[in-house]
Amino acid sequence: MIFFIGKRKDFIFIFTRYFFILVIGLLLPFFSRVLFHLTIFPIYSILRMLYHPVIVYDNTLFVGHYAIVIVDACVATSAYYLLLLLNFGLAMPLKKRILSLVFSFSLFFLLNILRILFLTYLFVYESIFFKTVHLVFWHIMSTLFVVGIWFISYVLFSIHGIPFYSDIKKLIAERKSKK
Repeated sequence: MIFFIGKRKDFIFIFTRYFFILVIGLLLPFFSRVLFHLTIFPIYSILRMLYHPVIVYDNTLFVGHYAIVIVDACVATSAYYLLLLLNFGLAMPLKKRILSLVFSFSLFFLLNILRILFLTYLFVYESIFFKTVHLVFWHIMSTLFVVGIWFISYVLFSIHGIPFYSDIKKLIAERKSKK
C-alpha cells in the first residue's frame, strides 16, 4: 500500500507541474505586458544617459529623430516561457527550481536588454548591418541564448534529467511495475 501511495504522489507532482505550465501559458498576454514595462524602463534609462532627447510613448522610444518600436517579439515573452517549460519539465527541489529560474530569467533579461541597446546603437548610427544583425539576433541568437542559458543552469544547479522525457520515462516505468 505504501508503494502505491508513493507512486500516486509522483503522478500528482508531475500533474501539478504541468498544470502550472498550462496556467502560465494562458496568462502569457498578461506576463507580456509586465515584461514589456520591465524591459522598456531600463532601456529608456540607459539611452537617456547616452542620447538626448529620449522619449517613451506607448511602445515607441524616440531617440533624437529616430523612432524605435518595441514589439512583443523584442520583449521575448516566449523565450521566458520556454525557460520556464524547461525548468518545470523536470522534477527538482523547490529551492533549486526557484534559484535556477531566477538565474535563467535574470541572465536572459540582461542579454535581451544588451541586445536591444546594441540594435538601437546600430539603428541610430545608421549602420548598414542593422537589418542583418537584427535578423540574426531574431532568428538565431535568441534561440542560442535560451539554449545556452538552459545548459548553464543545468550545470550550475546540478540539474538531472531531460525535460518532459524524464517524466514520461518515469510514468512508463511505474506503469510497467504495476503489471
